[in-house]
Amino acid sequence: MKFLALIFSLMSLAAFAQTRERNIYDLQYLPEKRVIFGTSDVSYSKYVFRRSQQNTKTETSIFSQSFGYSFTDDFSLTISANYLTSTSRSDFDLGTISADTKLNFKGVSDPVIEGKYRLQDNYFRVDLVSGLLVKSGDAELKGDEFNNKIGGHIFNFGLDVGQKFELVQWYLEVLYLHVFETTQVTENETTTDNAFNVYSSTFAVLGFIGEHTLLKGSVRAGVSDPLGGGARSTVQNLTVGPELQHLFTENFLMRMGIAYETRQITSRDGVNEGWLYTLGATYQF
Repeated sequence: MKFLALIFSLMSLAAFAQTRERNIYDLQYLPEKRVIFGTSDVSYSKYVFRRSQQNTKTETSIFSQSFGYSFTDDFSLTISANYLTSTSRSDFDLGTISADTKLNFKGVSDPVIEGKYRLQDNYFRVDLVSGLLVKSGDAELKGDEFNNKIGGHIFNFGLDVGQKFELVQWYLEVLYLHVFETTQVTENETTTDNAFNVYSSTFAVLGFIGEHTLLKGSVRAGVSDPLGGGARSTVQNLTVGPELQHLFTENFLMRMGIAYETRQITSRDGVNEGWLYTLGATYQF
């Protein structure tokens, strides 16, 4: 019994022995200098929005691609974009009037440039993160199809704090996002939405469940805060789910995940909820 207790004690010490190693599966991934890295992801989601007089179903497929470069051991830049196809079908029942509508979303997104700077890598890993979604066009509706543009710039700034042990790691990210004034163009008119802020936080834990297999669990929550006293409702969202990862080599990681997401606009406006499925790869050269 004493021998077994010693074995379990040693295993526990190994699992929680802190390390500064940099690996492709790190939650706070930042490779050493002069490394090119990237991610490729395919996702499918299905959401349902329900309220007393409306029922909307949305199915979305997205291919996302990013490439980055670590200029130093403590600083990297990444550029990313995606291609989206989405269909929303709505049923309205207003008593004496009922109607069905369909909207399609398709196209290449605005590009996003993100930077990461490591402030320290001692007992805690602390990273400063920032990014900018660059407006590459207005959000346009032609016929029944929208493009995949926001219609404005989005700036984000935040902090990542975490710890990495031999077999387990965790991190907490807090982000502030500012969505600048956005423009939407239809065949009949051009409208502008006011700027607003978004506050987002993510907590994740990652651990080995096999020699080359890892399991990640994460929770993300966000709240938007309108500026200028406009009519925009506060949006709250919560995303939670696991992700299975397999390390084929030290330079190639496959990921597969599922997540449940709910978007509470307001209790009177209804709830938007659904499932998100992802398959992706992370690689470095």
